[in-house]
Amino acid sequence: MTTQNIDWKGSLVSAAMQVALGRLDKILYPIVSPAVLAFLRGNKIEEQLLEKLKMLLLLAATELNDVEEKQFTDTSVKEWFDGLRNAVYDADDLLDKISTLQNIEDSAESENSEDSAGWFKSPLHSAQQLTSTLDTILHSLTPSTFNLEKIRHLLTPSAQQLTCNLDKIVDKLEFLIKHKDSLGLNEVSVGKSRSLALPTTSLVDEHQVYGRDDDKKKIIDFLPSNGEGAAVVAIVGMGGVGKTTLARMVYNDNLYQFKSWTCISEASDVCQITKRVYESFTLSHPNFSDLNALQIKLEKRLKGKRFLLVLDGFSDENSFDWDTLRRPFLSVGSGSKIIVTTRSQRVAKAVQADLTHLLSPLEEEDTWQLFSSYAFKSGRPTNYHVIEGIGKEIAKKCKGLPLAAKALGSLLHQTEDVEEWEYVCNSHIWDLPCGKSSILPALKLSYSHLPSLLRQCFVYCSIFPKGYENDEWNLIYLWMAEGILPKPETEKRIEDVGHECFQELLSRSFF
Repeated sequence: MTTQNIDWKGSLVSAAMQVALGRLDKILYPIVSPAVLAFLRGNKIEEQLLEKLKMLLLLAATELNDVEEKQFTDTSVKEWFDGLRNAVYDADDLLDKISTLQNIEDSAESENSEDSAGWFKSPLHSAQQLTSTLDTILHSLTPSTFNLEKIRHLLTPSAQQLTCNLDKIVDKLEFLIKHKDSLGLNEVSVGKSRSLALPTTSLVDEHQVYGRDDDKKKIIDFLPSNGEGAAVVAIVGMGGVGKTTLARMVYNDNLYQFKSWTCISEASDVCQITKRVYESFTLSHPNFSDLNALQIKLEKRLKGKRFLLVLDGFSDENSFDWDTLRRPFLSVGSGSKIIVTTRSQRVAKAVQADLTHLLSPLEEEDTWQLFSSYAFKSGRPTNYHVIEGIGKEIAKKCKGLPLAAKALGSLLHQTEDVEEWEYVCNSHIWDLPCGKSSILPALKLSYSHLPSLLRQCFVYCSIFPKGYENDEWNLIYLWMAEGILPKPETEKRIEDVGHECFQELLSRSFF
């Protein structure tokens, strides 16, 4: 099982869990409804058992984020997770059957009886009607061949069977949740994830940077048309494409004597960011943390000066937060720049970027040059003529991602074994050891930052083969059919929710 598949299972189970909870809500609420109560009691399905199932699913959901992290390194956690996955899928299937039966009975009660001669012209609204119709068809074909009672049993599962299956699922979930403590799993809020980002610094070795000279020149040469305040430049791209490296190149060009490099963690608020910017400009730690005092001090420090500020890894999409953050930078010298690196085009809009630079992957030759600079740090090996061709194929697999080229080059630089090189060339990047490659943690960071709904939408795309070109609306309708998209609370259509999800994934470079 590849690491990629293990990770994606987490969101697949999360999606199935959300669908199952949605079906439970439809069945249980309003529980006081006479029609719903009559249906449950008429089919001998205990509503208390369904309520218990819902609570167990909610409890299990609190473990998913912690499981997603630990299953990479702990096989016992993976086994526990596999059991949870199977139980959730069983619950989803069972609730689907109950929901279908309820819909059939509701429809049958609201419709008049259809003429028996015209059964094929209108929908069949009850299980009994469908069974009766099949009886007629099957008798007319080969009456001696078919076991009609067996077919009826397959079409409409008995109440006793449903209840028995429900008991088994509840017992399995109770068992799994009871034993979670022995695995050291922590309950965390659903939808939240730990930040996997390491702090970045402004230092760069430009001898190991390839194919970014044009990008660097475009950013350095850019000046806003109004010439007022600091120009905001947003460098946008997917994880591992080299946003931070490009920002470092600009930062170290010696065009600015007064500059600040600030690495932004996911959980940072306006006050924390302002404090870090102040510390970076002054190389000192203020003995106060009041936002007003920090901004007054920072404004005085920068007033009339030409400076460069890099906010690396900025992810706040709230334009009101940005309006507050940028106030100390309104009275600065002409030519000042604020560079924001981000994975989302929404952030570029929120910071009102004067220039949004979409960073593209490297060209194939640049990728090869970068890969070989890491793979052959100690010089070319004696069998270079043999492994060069393999190395170029590996570089192609990197798809222009500098991080992938660096990671795979570093992975191979200590070996001249042709078999080892061929193994890496023929492997999926995801299959490589996590401890020896920084690719997966970096790309997983993009995935981990997604809200729960977007994770589920993205993970669903794993059913399509590599390189498959899908239509936006076709994908949206598939999301709808799978029950992934939530019902809008406003007058907005569910298709509009799907469109927003697609555009959000597109803006984050997932499509």
